[in-house]
Amino acid sequence: MKIAALFLLLCTCVFARLGETTGKLVERFGAPRFTQDENVYAQGKTLTIGERMTFRQDDWNITCVVIEGRCAWIG
Repeated sequence: MKIAALFLLLCTCVFARLGETTGKLVERFGAPRFTQDENVYAQGKTLTIGERMTFRQDDWNITCVVIEGRCAWIG
């Protein structure tokens, strides 16, 4: 039971940053070390859907995909 509660708590913490603006990400993690277009390949075409930003904080690399000014994915 304790493990399930801990798991739910950790999941909530991770998803709390989804939807943040680019400014909030920079405020939280500092200036991005690397940025590039985020592309999706479908039906033989390459579509640019947003921007992939990679941040460095302590010993962690944090990668975020920003679509229309909001964070849509964190890894």
